Amino acid sequence: MLSNVNQESKSVSEKIGKMDLERLLVSALAEGSICTFEFATNSVTKFDSNQIPATATSNPSVTTLHSGPSLNSPPLLTSNHLASMFSSSLFITGIELGNILPTGVANTYTGELKISYDISRLVRPLNQSTLKVYLTTIGNGNIKTVTSCKSVSSTFGSCPNTTSFVRGFDPITGEIICQTPLPVYQ
Repeated sequence: MLSNVNQESKSVSEKIGKMDLERLLVSALAEGSICTFEFATNSVTKFDSNQIPATATSNPSVTTLHSGPSLNSPPLLTSNHLASMFSSSLFITGIELGNILPTGVANTYTGELKISYDISRLVRPLNQSTLKVYLTTIGNGNIKTVTSCKSVSSTFGSCPNTTSFVRGFDPITGEIICQTPLPVYQ
């Protein structure tokens, strides 16, 4: 009986650890400099736009996601290390950029930053954590090189004018597009 309670407690701590990591990712990648550093500066990411979505074996990956846009920044996530202080059994096995798809705007793509976990250490398997990102690229022909990367969550926000509302976002810059409602005539 006590063993079952311990297992359930461990399972809950793993889920809390995963949610903590996802919250951390959203806040760290919101501004775009970390994602751009990892996939455009630190390791130049290229993909064949004629072969998207790419196969799992060709997804760009990194072993460390830094907490800032520099190799001197402390690691935010590292493969084969704990994902969160909330769980002693939640280990990261992979950090990759996958499911790259065109947006319909030249040299602009969406993708997913995927964090995988070591299921052999978990009480119950957990799905990988996924964060949607926008990628801007350069390149003639089908080989594209990532020049910037920004999380989709960073595009959500509010308009500076309180009478405006968020209509959407610019797929190239990720900036919020605000619109003032049309006046209502009576």
